[in-house]
Amino acid sequence: MSKQTFPMDEEVLEYSPLHTSTSLSKLVDCQGQSLDTCEQMESSFMEFLESVRIRVIESGTDMSHVEDSIVELVQSTEEYQQVKQLVSELMNRNQSLDKSLSQEHDNKIDYEIRANQLEHELTLMREQLELVIKEYDETNQLLDWNNAREKQLVELQKFVIIHIITPLTYYIP
Repeated sequence: MSKQTFPMDEEVLEYSPLHTSTSLSKLVDCQGQSLDTCEQMESSFMEFLESVRIRVIESGTDMSHVEDSIVELVQSTEEYQQVKQLVSELMNRNQSLDKSLSQEHDNKIDYEIRANQLEHELTLMREQLELVIKEYDETNQLLDWNNAREKQLVELQKFVIIHIITPLTYYIP
């Protein structure tokens, strides 16, 4: 393809496959960049192409074959294909991260619900334990009272034997 020059305000834009390829690699070299940065670089390059198209039209040159050549040239460059692939990969990664974050949020909600359920169950178990302890204390009090009554009965039996039955045996022939 032959080198073409188009007048541009105070500058001259040179159009050649080498120039476009070099510009493309400078504008859209986004390997290792974020999705926003790549999209911004791609957008800047597209704006550059649009400005070239407008200036070519303003200069009165037939744009149809130049525009087709520029688009074809840009889309055929390895850098453009890499950018498309990187943008696609970054978008997929973002979707994956969004899905992962959504799942983590759902898990967090599930954990909070389960924690509330466990807390409620723990409260019920505490109440049941307090009732069991209260019943145990009451049972111990009853056992203590019962033991005290048994001791009183034993003492009463001793008293009856010593003071009533034994003296009566002296009087019985």
